[in-house]
Amino acid sequence: MKRSEQSLLVVFYIIFIVFFVYLFIVPPTSGLSDSDQKKLAILFLFVAGVIAFGALKGSVSKGFVLFFPLFFQLNKTIFEIGDYIQLPPVLDEKIRMIAIAILAAFLILFDFKKLIISFKFKPVLFYNLFILSGLFTIVWAMDVNAAIAYIPKIILLPVTYFVFLRLFEIDEKNILYVTWGLIIAALLSIIFIWPDYFGIKWFSFLLSDGGTGGYQDPDSVRATGLVSRTAIALLLTTTIPYIYNFGIYYYSKYRLWIHGALIFLLLTLFLTLSRMDVAATLFCVALVLFYMVIEKKIKINIVFVFFGLLLFSGIAYYIIAANGNSVEDALTRDTWDGRLAQFNAGFANFSYSYGFGVGMNNYLVSYVSRNVLGANAWNFRSGNTLHSDYIRILCEYGVAGFICFVSFYISTFKTQTKTSLFRPLVRGAKITVAGLAVCGLSEPALNLDASIIACGIYLAIIAYYQNKTSSVVFFEEKEDHPV
Repeated sequence: MKRSEQSLLVVFYIIFIVFFVYLFIVPPTSGLSDSDQKKLAILFLFVAGVIAFGALKGSVSKGFVLFFPLFFQLNKTIFEIGDYIQLPPVLDEKIRMIAIAILAAFLILFDFKKLIISFKFKPVLFYNLFILSGLFTIVWAMDVNAAIAYIPKIILLPVTYFVFLRLFEIDEKNILYVTWGLIIAALLSIIFIWPDYFGIKWFSFLLSDGGTGGYQDPDSVRATGLVSRTAIALLLTTTIPYIYNFGIYYYSKYRLWIHGALIFLLLTLFLTLSRMDVAATLFCVALVLFYMVIEKKIKINIVFVFFGLLLFSGIAYYIIAANGNSVEDALTRDTWDGRLAQFNAGFANFSYSYGFGVGMNNYLVSYVSRNVLGANAWNFRSGNTLHSDYIRILCEYGVAGFICFVSFYISTFKTQTKTSLFRPLVRGAKITVAGLAVCGLSEPALNLDASIIACGIYLAIIAYYQNKTSSVVFFEEKEDHPV
């Protein structure tokens, strides 16, 4: 094991072993349910597995990057921020295990000089300016505590970016291991979605907060027989394009298995009935396929594609309708009026604040929102914020924050690599980030720990290969014959 890993990461795992053991032996009188005890046991085994794998491979960092994406699925809430500072009842801000893990890694890997250098990367620079604009709004926020409570979440992207960039510098092969970790995290969605679809609840206890991603409206078609796991839907959006692109370009001899995994993961995503996630993922996969065709990595047979789409549509239709739901209701359920009302409330907040924003994380506590939506609106009953990243940022962060946020996405897409061997990898990461940008049109895509952290990982990959000209991982470009 490298000395740098011993000094930087072993302490991290020792701390986490002690932490998990402490939680694991908390007496039942603490009020923990059986499902929580099982989660803690699994998390304890997770840490033990990371250390065992690290010892086997002689690299703790490999174990960390491989198993860390599992936190996307097994993400236990550690504490409620509302237990420490006074928050309005509508807000339910939490600190989860994935945030604790990445913040602890950041503290251990912290190096001021490297931090300054790495934060010069334009996308991260713009995102940090976006954070700064949010911090400024604390001065005039309607509820200061609501803004402060959001700081642990908003900083996760640059923190994750720095941690993984440092881990890639320690060992470039960590990029391969984190990719496999993302693949495993995506495949876990299959056991969480499909059994539940058939009424089998074997794996539900593993999911953080039930894996639903928030409040379930009993009148919604997504809560009347079909699985509705919005958090998993967004996770699939942030993994499917990247791992499909990676597999075809760098493991092309297994392309039939890769195509099969893509189809099954897309069907799994369809089961969530998260329309924007489905649309964004299909858009990203279409982009990946476009580049594969023009670069002659695969050949497209029009007849094959036509019948493939018919077959896929038929299967998708069946799995939506087979559980007693109307496909028409599933696809065209009446949510647009509610979304438009949310958007109107967002613009009303923007106008009220004269373009400065009503304060970071203040949309739900703003009396302007209540005046527009009504005190008993769905958002206030569910605690779900405005369903658009862009309008939310405009109303909470103001013009300055909105410009920085959009510049973050634009600068990410404009980043290029100098070496053709790395171009597909960087492009796959950028396309997946683009999926988040599309999702953000009608949902709070960057309001979930997993999507923020996944975005940070992709930025680290993009930054690492931006100026790199050689590699110990992708040491040669293989000649593949398209099929």
